[in-house]
Amino acid sequence: MFIILLISISISFSEQFLIQDYTENLKSKFLFDFSIEDVYQTSIKYNFILDEKNFYTSEIDEVINYFEFDQPGFNISYQKPKYIKDEMFVYSNSSSFTITIDQYIYITLKNLYAGIYFENNNLISSFTFKINDFIDSYYSIGYKFNDFWFSLQLGDDKRILMNYKNLYLNLYPLFDKIYIRSDDYILKYDDEKEELYVESIYFEKYDDVFYFRIPINENLFLVYSTYGPGISFRIKI
Repeated sequence: MFIILLISISISFSEQFLIQDYTENLKSKFLFDFSIEDVYQTSIKYNFILDEKNFYTSEIDEVINYFEFDQPGFNISYQKPKYIKDEMFVYSNSSSFTITIDQYIYITLKNLYAGIYFENNNLISSFTFKINDFIDSYYSIGYKFNDFWFSLQLGDDKRILMNYKNLYLNLYPLFDKIYIRSDDYILKYDDEKEELYVESIYFEKYDDVFYFRIPINENLFLVYSTYGPGISFRIKI
């Protein structure tokens, strides 16, 4: 008796692009996506800026746009939460690798937070604590309907949070944290840290640098940036 086992693996590369900005400085952005269906997917972005005297490159934590590794029973992700919708989990995961076990136990590796998440019909709740300091913990309870999620966070840091599809924000304190994430753009705002980070093809803002691109057609843009006006090309690789 012969048993033939067929394993089908779907590997895909999405379109890769090089975005080239010509202003007073030369800036290049490389975008690369790769996925193995239901197992692994990642997106990489790499920037470098060249002026007359200096050469700037992306910091290591800016290179990975998102990362996800799926196996039965657990998921490892970076910057793109798949299962847990708790807003504070999303904020924490926006700059850290996180392990999710059975879709309701999670460990955030950057600050060593762990938690458990429950979802029952429209009711959602979670309990999160720091592994090496159990006192540093919070509890949240919320309600969801359709694409809206509202939750109340209790602990030293009390918050009212809302999630609508890809938008996460604080209602109390009002708008002191905002996070928007899709495959095409990222926006992170933290009032306490006085940080604003935007990443998209049309607008970029990080540290004291910004780029604003106005499309002429699909692959040609007028650009205005910290380094002055210029022109930008999107080149398919």
